[in-house]
Amino acid sequence: MASAGSAIFCLKGSNSYEFWAYGPGADTMPLFAEPQPEREGVMAEVTGLDLSKPWLTAYPNPTRLGLNISYNITSAAPTRLRVYDATGKVITSLWNAARSRGQYVTHWGGLAANGRQVPAGIYFVKLESGDTRLTQKLIIQR
Repeated sequence: MASAGSAIFCLKGSNSYEFWAYGPGADTMPLFAEPQPEREGVMAEVTGLDLSKPWLTAYPNPTRLGLNISYNITSAAPTRLRVYDATGKVITSLWNAARSRGQYVTHWGGLAANGRQVPAGIYFVKLESGDTRLTQKLIIQR
């Protein structure tokens, strides 16, 4: 696994030469999936994130220990950042106060509001800021 800017690149594994790129606001996309790659790396143009639009991303994802949640807010507004389990129950609130325009990074150590470690599974982080509502899927492995 490697990263460049806000993108994360990784090989699929399991005796496969499939290579994937993960980026903010996008689902996974295969860069190449051949029986044998012609080269061992991928060169890509590095572009910056569009700061005029809100975005939300989490990395590393999947994770075992915890992850960073990175997001952009385009205008000052009351902001909530919460983690939900797969049933929609709020697990913890990471931020619930006004934020000014800008980029932020919050670390979530995989703990519920009661301080206990959450079990392995699928979770969702939801950003609510002004009229913006963004959700990112999180995978916790143990």
